[in-house]
Amino acid sequence: MTGAEPTAATDLLLTIMTKGVVESRAWSEGAHRQLVSTLVAEGALAEDQGFLYLTDMGDERLSHSLQAQVTPEDHDGLAAFADEFTSLDAEVKAALTAWQRAQRDSDPDGQVVRSLS
Repeated sequence: MTGAEPTAATDLLLTIMTKGVVESRAWSEGAHRQLVSTLVAEGALAEDQGFLYLTDMGDERLSHSLQAQVTPEDHDGLAAFADEFTSLDAEVKAALTAWQRAQRDSDPDGQVVRSLS
């Protein structure tokens, strides 16, 4: 891929998106302090009860930034990968769901007890 290079903002948004939420304190200090403040002010990140997460605007900004890193020559390869991944993802989810149901059906009380411990 020889498109646009990722930026610190893209890296930070991708990290937070991957984790879902992160503690504000860990990201609002040190080297990331100014960047986090800027992204919150721009509406790409939101802070709630000590946690940071991507907003819809942040998700859109991240998507555009990542798309800009893909060259036209990369599209066919990425489309093929996405097709394979989507199929594999569906198979894995179906297998896990079947396993979870079998576990629950064979020991319904145990599932509750294990989930609480």
